[in-house]
Amino acid sequence: MEVSSCTINQNWKQKFPRFFRVCHLLFLFHYKEKQLFLH
Repeated sequence: MEVSSCTINQNWKQKFPRFFRVCHLLFLFHYKEKQLFLH
């Protein structure tokens, strides 16, 4: 599985929680999209 650039480190989570949340949501959406294409 690919490692997303969102998961750089825990400090980023604490400094930019909003950005991390958006990034995480985009990653999940992209992952789900891939899953749909695979099946």
